[in-house]
Amino acid sequence: MFIVAFSVSLSWIGDGIYEIVKKYLPEYYFVFLLTAGLVVATGLFLYVKHQMSKLGNADIDVQPIEPEKKKILILFLSHANDIDSAKNISSFEDFKTVRLNWEMPSIAIKHHLPALEEVIVITSDRSASQFDIFKEMVYRIFPDDVFAVNRYEKIVDFENVEQVYNSLKDIYKALKKQKKIKRNADFIVDVTGGQKIPSIAGAIFTLEAEGREFQYVSTQTKKVIGFDVLVLHSSEDSS
Repeated sequence: MFIVAFSVSLSWIGDGIYEIVKKYLPEYYFVFLLTAGLVVATGLFLYVKHQMSKLGNADIDVQPIEPEKKKILILFLSHANDIDSAKNISSFEDFKTVRLNWEMPSIAIKHHLPALEEVIVITSDRSASQFDIFKEMVYRIFPDDVFAVNRYEKIVDFENVEQVYNSLKDIYKALKKQKKIKRNADFIVDVTGGQKIPSIAGAIFTLEAEGREFQYVSTQTKKVIGFDVLVLHSSEDSS
């Protein structure tokens, strides 16, 4: 499990490094950035390992899957790298000429249509003021689809694991109380946006209950990849 978690974290960081090098830096900076990425991935790996140790003698299995269409999508909104361009996006064709990081959450949304009923957006201090622009962009891209786009009321520090994790718990409790979901299979958490901390918090949140899933949109392939984290069994040492 820990090797899988480390590999997943490394692949996400690799995506980020690839995009930065391609857009901003000479190729010879790649080695330096890759080294930095490895350090971050190792830190995330150790954190996950610590959290997993709390489960005792549990067998953990992580299965990459193609997510089924969900009623509720929870996603983290990154700060737009070109907010003016976002105001002019009205279709996926526009992303071919405009380099905007909000393409990823748009792909995440598209994957769950037409089953999707609501998108719940978690924002940071940098992206909170951009939420309305994001919402308007989404409605322009999907004019014929009926679903709500709402913002989680609290601003979340994407570098704070506890805050990110608590935001997911709050949203889940609210969804249950409002009877918007009946089972864990009715919703999914997209961890593409924000820092890499949401990825770890999303994995831990998923692990708490059977049927929960999280997903990631690759910035290279533009494919939606789901992860089903399972606790196969937990037992005491036989000795």
